[in-house]
Amino acid sequence: MKRFPLAALLMLWAVAIPAQKVDADTPVQALQEALIHSMKHGYQSAYAKRYQALAPVLRRSLDFPFIARLVTGRHWRTLSAEQQQQFTHAFAELSIATYLGQFKNYSGERFEITGMAPERGGRMKVDSLLHIGAQETVSFEYHLHRTQGRWSIINILAEGVSDLALKRAEYNRIFKDGGLASLMPRLKKQTREYEAQALLPD
Repeated sequence: MKRFPLAALLMLWAVAIPAQKVDADTPVQALQEALIHSMKHGYQSAYAKRYQALAPVLRRSLDFPFIARLVTGRHWRTLSAEQQQQFTHAFAELSIATYLGQFKNYSGERFEITGMAPERGGRMKVDSLLHIGAQETVSFEYHLHRTQGRWSIINILAEGVSDLALKRAEYNRIFKDGGLASLMPRLKKQTREYEAQALLPD
């Protein structure tokens, strides 16, 4: 087997690792651009039209199957394959409706990616700000992992609050009380509420 000098191997490592990480912000940028588009075509536009524009971007940018396993925790293993698929689909639909309900008005907002940093396990963190007006900002922290040759978002923190952690705590309580049979109607009810919210001005 051909041997490479140590210096050459180090150079290859130094080139390959940044090249793999440099596109970690791609799904974040895609998500943010889609959200700005949704805001510009907010509640005045037909819900179906906004859904068709945003849903594919969200499904590419976020690893919903992985997130579904995280938010259900140990209960995931108690579900059949069909139930896992049903929950993942319902959770994704709720997430899409939530974004459509929350990002529906535009008055010059813009996102700015402020940094990236590697995390344990080969993951990456992307920091971003949402600028609202001249002085107000909202901080976002995106955590990503690499799967099937590309980066995908697996958790988002807004102002330091993890939506994934909140949902995991909520779903764990519901699973203990009534299992998936109790959780699914709740997800669908929340989805309908956000769909209705998406059609109303703030």
